[in-house]
Amino acid sequence: MGAFTFIVYVQDHAGWKVGFGVPAILMFLSALSFFIASPIYIKQKATMSLFTNFARVIVVCIKNRKVALPSGESNLRFLVFLFWTLKSLFIIGMCMLEMATLEIPYRECDSIAKIYKKVIAGVKPQALNKVSDLELKAFIEKCIGQARERPTAVDLIKDPFLSEVDCDEEELPISKF
Repeated sequence: MGAFTFIVYVQDHAGWKVGFGVPAILMFLSALSFFIASPIYIKQKATMSLFTNFARVIVVCIKNRKVALPSGESNLRFLVFLFWTLKSLFIIGMCMLEMATLEIPYRECDSIAKIYKKVIAGVKPQALNKVSDLELKAFIEKCIGQARERPTAVDLIKDPFLSEVDCDEEELPISKF
């Protein structure tokens, strides 16, 4: 709030050029400090594939699906989660498609408006044709299908594609309330 007040004050008293120049200079200095300091950041190399971690998260969700939620504010968060499920399933499908093909979905579109029109019309991305695993392709198609035809999160969890994930329970970070 104070920063906005300061910028408005500068714009009123010193003019718009200075009012826009001060934030621009500060952003330049922050970006410069980021790049100068980046060699001293701690960077860890990935130890496993993104798809493996994603599958583990889904397995943990499946195993924890019957955990009782506490009453109160947590139930509100859960209801918000359910409200966004259809959009979340689409996002999960797009993420899985990108991980499977190493290609950004709808790369064939040159603007966000074209992507939006294709998604609304139900046109699937061309990258989907590059998925060779038929079970994975079917799972992704369920996630990115039309919203009215998309399965619920509960139905998707029961999908055979997810039931075939096999890993030791000791490896999974199971959280409990």
